[in-house]
Amino acid sequence: MKARAGEKVFKFVKWPDLAAATRDGWIPHRSLDGTHHGAWSVLCEKDTVEEEWRAIPGYEGWYEASSYGRVRSLDRVVDKPGSVRGYPRSVKGKILKPGLCNGYSTVSLTKAGANNNKYVSNLVAAAFLGPKPEGHEVAHWDGLPPNNRAANLRYATHTENMADKKRHGTCGVGEDCKNSILNETQVRVIR
Repeated sequence: MKARAGEKVFKFVKWPDLAAATRDGWIPHRSLDGTHHGAWSVLCEKDTVEEEWRAIPGYEGWYEASSYGRVRSLDRVVDKPGSVRGYPRSVKGKILKPGLCNGYSTVSLTKAGANNNKYVSNLVAAAFLGPKPEGHEVAHWDGLPPNNRAANLRYATHTENMADKKRHGTCGVGEDCKNSILNETQVRVIR
């Protein structure tokens, strides 16, 4: 979709495609008018801000995080003596394809032979917000876990993050909770 000067471009995408749309430069929104569009679609706006890459603390020279919420490996030379794969060899950097864990994007970072699965939101926050304060966690302003853009992340206490979930409507209450056994009618009959 091509926008004219000063014009914003919007589209709806299905939830399973949201992570791919976010990687392609779309910013997810719950809605423009404050209403919720449902679990199957989300409104996206094309990002017009240039992507910025920063080193991830603890992985300098190996991995970087972007302001778009992406993670990439860097070009490097790997030296592994005694291996049959022809070391030392150069490894070309690439943008990592995230997996999902509990609805949140994860990537596997390898450094010095150790694999570590990390939440993308934590890596982006560390690169753009600095070290996480004690007793805080990474919170998404809009409540959309696939939106790992630096501008959408902040550090918050667990209480503040739970209050955000209530505000977004992402914290199930009553029969909307994923672990609920009874619906509202059954509770009324029992009472």
